[in-house]
Amino acid sequence: MGRGNPLTDEQGLIDANSTLGMSNQQTAVFIGRSLNVVNNYIKDPRHYGTKKPPGQPSLFSDRDKRNIVRKASNAVTSCA
Repeated sequence: MGRGNPLTDEQGLIDANSTLGMSNQQTAVFIGRSLNVVNNYIKDPRHYGTKKPPGQPSLFSDRDKRNIVRKASNAVTSCA
């Protein structure tokens, strides 16, 4: 089963119903979306619909990587 469409216009309705004191279940029935969608939006509305960056963060910065390559290269540097 695929994912449903993300909330667009419904976000304002959820915020309004939440401030009016409606329960999440009532809000879900009112806008015609699942309770899970409403709960996920209410839990963290600022980050709703954003994806986390994939993978583990790198241990080395770009500067560190350049320094490692420069130190490990076999090039001979001379003053002449």
